[in-house]
Amino acid sequence: MKSVILSLMEKKSSFVNIASMVFQISKKELLYIFTIKQFLTKCY
Repeated sequence: MKSVILSLMEKKSSFVNIASMVFQISKKELLYIFTIKQFLTKCY
């Protein structure tokens, strides 16, 4: 029973890691898009 709980916890932690990685990537992309928009509005 303990091993099942441990494996579930490991799976959960890996899922959280993946989710945080995806969130970081999306945050960077949002920042990138935002800076491009500001750059374009300054130029035109």
